[in-house]
Amino acid sequence: MTHNFAAAPAPDSGGLLARLRRNRAGNIGLMAVVIAVPLMLMVDGAIDMGRVYLIKSQLQGACDAAVLTTRKSVTLNNLTAEAKSAGEDFFAANFADGSYGARHTDFDLTLAPNGSVRGAATTTAPLGLLGTLTGGGSKLNVNCAANMQVSHTDIVFALDTTGSMALANPGDSKSRLDAMQESVLEFTESLNASSNGTDAQIRFGFLPFSSNVNVGYLLKPEWLVDNWTYQSRVAKGPPVTAPADPDKDNGDWKFISGSKSVSYQDGKVERVEAKISEIGGKPASVKCVDLPKDTDTSDTSYTSWSPSETALPRSRRATRTKTGTDYSGSVKDGKCRIKVTKYNNYREWRIETLLKAAPDTEYNWVYRPVDYNVASLAGDGRSLRKRTMLVPRLGDAQSDVLVTWDGCIEERDTVAADDFSPIPDKAYDLDIDLVPYNDDTRWRPFLPQLVYWRKDKQDWSLDDWETTHNSTRADEYKNGDAAVCASQAARLSPMSRDQVRNYITSLEAKGTTYLDIGMIWAARLISPTGLFRDSNALGPDGGPISRHIIFMTDGAIETHNFVYDAYGLPALDRRRTNPNELPEDAQQNALVDARFRAACEAAKAKGITVWTIAFGTELTDSLKSCASDKHYFMAANARELSATFNSIAADIARLRLVE
Repeated sequence: MTHNFAAAPAPDSGGLLARLRRNRAGNIGLMAVVIAVPLMLMVDGAIDMGRVYLIKSQLQGACDAAVLTTRKSVTLNNLTAEAKSAGEDFFAANFADGSYGARHTDFDLTLAPNGSVRGAATTTAPLGLLGTLTGGGSKLNVNCAANMQVSHTDIVFALDTTGSMALANPGDSKSRLDAMQESVLEFTESLNASSNGTDAQIRFGFLPFSSNVNVGYLLKPEWLVDNWTYQSRVAKGPPVTAPADPDKDNGDWKFISGSKSVSYQDGKVERVEAKISEIGGKPASVKCVDLPKDTDTSDTSYTSWSPSETALPRSRRATRTKTGTDYSGSVKDGKCRIKVTKYNNYREWRIETLLKAAPDTEYNWVYRPVDYNVASLAGDGRSLRKRTMLVPRLGDAQSDVLVTWDGCIEERDTVAADDFSPIPDKAYDLDIDLVPYNDDTRWRPFLPQLVYWRKDKQDWSLDDWETTHNSTRADEYKNGDAAVCASQAARLSPMSRDQVRNYITSLEAKGTTYLDIGMIWAARLISPTGLFRDSNALGPDGGPISRHIIFMTDGAIETHNFVYDAYGLPALDRRRTNPNELPEDAQQNALVDARFRAACEAAKAKGITVWTIAFGTELTDSLKSCASDKHYFMAANARELSATFNSIAADIARLRLVE
């Protein structure tokens, strides 16, 4: 079978493009290559955009966190090197150079005139293919700022100003009082700065406390009693003149015969740990111990009186003979040195003379409760000048005494109880809002110039005591520490830095620690429904007020039954304890603690936020339970106290990002 094949046409060398157009084999590969380049650039760009967004977001977060942290440490509009370093470290911890491939990261902090802390952060984000083609990265910049902003805010500082505040904490070069003053000044400056540019009103009040509080001059005259009874004394009859014992005039001993030698030797010492107390306490010391027993004896003989046994003046000669050894020790530079004095038939003499003395004048007293009219001390409710009253025949020579009222008070009536949950109905002293309406609910002037010990506290009998003895006056015992009037309290008001500084630097450290009276009156000063409701209820525009008590103490409760306090002289008045028993200090301490807790709860029930600070002392369960929402702190030194106040200021002001 024959097959015929047609010959193929000869190729046309001039039709290459036509042939390519007609031949589609391999075209898809070429198109893929052409399309892949822009697709890769698009995908790489999307990845770069996501990376840049992530890096910028993280950079902004680190910047925000750093300025918030730094602003908490800014005091007195001063961005310290320490605060700035802390902010930079915080930024680095959240965005270290190299994070997410970013490089050349930089961060800077500055302080603006309005008190805000501003941050500026820059970095370079890596780019993929585009970065390879262009030879660079994406430069990123973020800014941030933080400041404190407040609404209407009232803050009362209840500040321990007891004697131990004059001490310095270990490692501090300043006293606790100085450290507290600096921290409070920084706090108020910070809060005032946070209200700049706003309509917010910031008010500060101060309640220094020890065994009493000085609030009397803040009270209306009708809130004080006209008459009150004090543990005092009255003169009985006119002075009586009585013969006086002769005055003695003895000459110096003069050597006759025998011998005496003195030598020294080292001895043992013992450390004496004294109880730390704010009244009568002594620091730890060392003393000599195990001294040898003295073996010396002394025999003295006298001549007859000349010119006679009854004449004045009259004289006689005394002759003394000493034999044996006397030991005495003294401590210097922590070491005991024993002085050894040996006597060998050592004889000496002197002339002793009795002289005629002027007759004694005896003053007869009856020590008992005495009712006094104190109405003149109430004043007119406007003047802050010292108020006085004249008391006839009260002085030691039955002279008239001008009694001055500094402003401390005796509390209104209370009950003898140990359970204050709920507060008993007649415990008017624990009612922070009750406006006085009778003598049971009114306050009484604290007048230590009227108060006297009964038998010098050796016998606290409640019976009247007739004697010619000038007993101890309350403000003369323990150098006045047994009858302390704290510095004057200050009602809530807007205060400039200078006003705060002038007030806070006037505080003095004296007295013992009674926490209850401090909290009672801090709550009274700030309560929106109590004594000062007219100015405390609402802000100047009728808006709500955020209320805070900052309660700072440097020691545990310390009471004494001989301390004339806000409840009278406890050993004799016994207003908070069983009237038939002498109160023990431990019993009083427990009562003060229970009443302090009750006052704390009463304050919090009024919507007041309570912050407590233990400065250089233990953070007790009482201070913890007193605080609102665990707002309690312990500061061991001045630096920690400053940080504590700064932290509280930040919380009160609601630290915020402002950019």
